[in-house]
Amino acid sequence: MRRFILHLAALLAAAVFLCAQEYRATVTGTITDSSGAAVPSARVSAINLQTSLTLKSETNAQGHYVIPYLLPGQYKVQVEHAGFKLYEQESIELRVSDRIEVNAVLQVGQVTEKLTVTAEVALVETSTGSRGQVIDNKRINDLPLNGRNPPAVRGARNGCAVCGQYSDVFSAVRYAA
Repeated sequence: MRRFILHLAALLAAAVFLCAQEYRATVTGTITDSSGAAVPSARVSAINLQTSLTLKSETNAQGHYVIPYLLPGQYKVQVEHAGFKLYEQESIELRVSDRIEVNAVLQVGQVTEKLTVTAEVALVETSTGSRGQVIDNKRINDLPLNGRNPPAVRGARNGCAVCGQYSDVFSAVRYAA
């Protein structure tokens, strides 16, 4: 029994470190009307422009919403509520582990009317200290890698250094503070 408890404790301790491996992004924000009052029960959608995958959320009584578990890519955010124009913000780029805030001010009107915002969302991570980076195929092809070994790319990421052999997929990666 004692051995079982030790194994269980070790498993739970390892689980603490697994949560730090999240690569998906989150969109949060506050929805208000033109007077600054919160808009509860507004329907907020994040639409992936490459796949058309749509994730939805609804604002709470304070007008706040959260849409977690978004894959990195280009998105648009739509907000709709009865009595207001449809709000749409396009060209939102979500990267690895991003937590982007998209606030919307709804204008009074019919839902059939649409208000499109083309301003860019700041890509500076201000809500957490986590960092992530997407290394695309072109960059991998341009790097002087021996045999195009994918684990070797980890050393090209800002703020980390590979400890161990590149051939070891599970080698430790040390992150700079």
